[in-house]
Amino acid sequence: GDAGFVGMGPRGGVPVSDEPFADSSMIEAAVKISRGVLAMAVSGTSVFLGGNFLRADNRTVGHVCEWDGDSVTALGGGVDGSVNALSPYAGGLVVGGAFTNAFQPGGGGLAAGGLAWWSSGLERWELM
Repeated sequence: GDAGFVGMGPRGGVPVSDEPFADSSMIEAAVKISRGVLAMAVSGTSVFLGGNFLRADNRTVGHVCEWDGDSVTALGGGVDGSVNALSPYAGGLVVGGAFTNAFQPGGGGLAAGGLAWWSSGLERWELM
């Protein structure tokens, strides 16, 4: 289909370590990621990136962002810890990792406990 995991390793999209995986190097160079990419997912024409990074293309993104091939968009204020798993779901993106809060676009945090859903249509974080 037009959505799924990219280059994530032997366990169907779940990274097997905290090390950045090799398949992200071209995207990291094109997007100018500040630290390692640990998870990627594709939905339509967008590539979603998650990991240990706080900045992408000189924008603060808080460990997770969307790249359309030309520019990077933050998902709200991002999350407050590393992102280890991404999966497109129901018009948005499920984000999993070692974070406590997801931050809304206008400010304010959502206590997420390591699992949150970004609603692309509503442009906000929701609990799973």
